[in-house]
Amino acid sequence: MSSVSNMSDEAARNKKIEEIKSALENGTYKIKPEEIAKKMIEEMRG
Repeated sequence: MSSVSNMSDEAARNKKIEEIKSALENGTYKIKPEEIAKKMIEEMRG
């Protein structure tokens, strides 16, 4: 069962990557500094 879950997780990840690539190519990708800062702080806190 976990291999099916891993495959769907990978498919979802690949879809998200393609969406980001497309947005970058089109110039429509929005950088969210607040989200980046929040994630950085979460990572530093552990």
